Amino acid sequence: MKNVAGVLEGKGPLADETIIVGAHYDHLGDGGPGSLAPWTKAIHNGADDNASGTAAVLAGGRNPATLPAGTPITIRVIKPTTVTVER
Repeated sequence: MKNVAGVLEGKGPLADETIIVGAHYDHLGDGGPGSLAPWTKAIHNGADDNASGTAAVLAGGRNPATLPAGTPITIRVIKPTTVTVER
């Protein structure tokens, strides 16, 4: 997995305005209750994620790019691979 970032530059008077669309690969910890594999004790790096965040980020970058006049504001699409672990 790699980090992914993209920019759709805005056109017009609102081009300085920016929307950031982002999500990260998620997981349900290291097994146990609430996991799809409750019998394991191993990090589930995205294994229990239904990829809805990834789909939303891709759609957020793709749809404005198809507008004939472009987008009036700048859109930054960010898909990091890092996950914060809190204990």
